[in-house]
This record gives sequence, C-alpha cells and structure tokens, in this order.
Amino acid sequence: MEKKQYNRKIAGVVIFLALVLAFLGLLAWKLSGDWRNRGRVEDAVIELTPTATHSQTDLDAAAEAVLEHFTCYRQCKLERLWYDPAQAGPLERKVCENTDRQPEQVVVLFADFQSGDQGCLVRENYEQYIKQDTHYRDYRFLLLWHPDLGWQVQNSLIEQNLPESTPAVVTPAPTPTP
Repeated sequence: MEKKQYNRKIAGVVIFLALVLAFLGLLAWKLSGDWRNRGRVEDAVIELTPTATHSQTDLDAAAEAVLEHFTCYRQCKLERLWYDPAQAGPLERKVCENTDRQPEQVVVLFADFQSGDQGCLVRENYEQYIKQDTHYRDYRFLLLWHPDLGWQVQNSLIEQNLPESTPAVVTPAPTPTP
C-alpha cells in the first residue's frame, strides 16, 4: 500500500516538473521575440475551389502547407490564399510537362500579402528577398505531392522547369498600395 502512494507522489512530481519546464520553454521563446517576426496567417481569407483533379481535402492540405511555410516570411501578413483552376491550370500543366509529375501531384496556390517595415529574406531551397512595406498580389506557391511528406512548397522548382517565355512565378511584381 505504501509503495503505491510513493509511486503516485513520484509520478505527480515528474508531471509537475515537466509542466514547469514546458512553461519555461514557452516563456523563453516568447521573450526571444522571434514569435513577433513570424509571418502572420491567422486572419487570412482562404478560398479553395475543388476540381476533378484536386479534391477539397487535397486543397485544404496544400493550403495548410502554405500557411505553415508562410511563417518563414518574417514580418509579413497573409491576407488571402486561394486556388483558381483557370489561373493555376496552365502553370500546373507546364510543370507536369517538364517533370515526371502527374496533374494530381502538382498544385499552384495564389496569395495576397503585405510585407512589414523591414522586408525579409525568405530562406528555403533558395533565397528570395521580400521588399519592405510592399503589397504583393497574385503571389504564387508551387506545391508538389510527396507520398511520404504530403504537400510541400517547392517554389524554386517552378523557376527551373518552366520555359523562359513563361512569366516568373516565384518573383512576383509587387503592386504597391497608396
């Protein structure tokens, strides 16, 4: 009987210490200031139109991948994320033509976002500078399906595989807002 009470006390102490360590870790992260610089997605309007190629479930998962990826866009605020089959279709077909991907393994999502007052350098498989205080419209995210990983943002691949006559996908022309 005494041993059970002793084990319960030890378990309680271990759980309490784990909670204290988790709290201290969260507090240290918040105090570091990094959380304030992350790309903000919480107020974004998301509009996804399913097609015969991309189901609502696929598009939701692709959008979730973009939302997670967008946190790398320091001090930027995502306003809108959408899938437009008419806009995305030609880009997706070109990627399929230049790779071994099937149409259901490629999706292009579009976004509007505002950059912060310091601009930022997005690092992924490439480096891309986001200009300060700029409103980006029709920014394009290329996603590829990986069986083990799900949807992955692959912006750099679209630059390498689309013909030069195709408008740039990764480097959008910023549309300043007065």
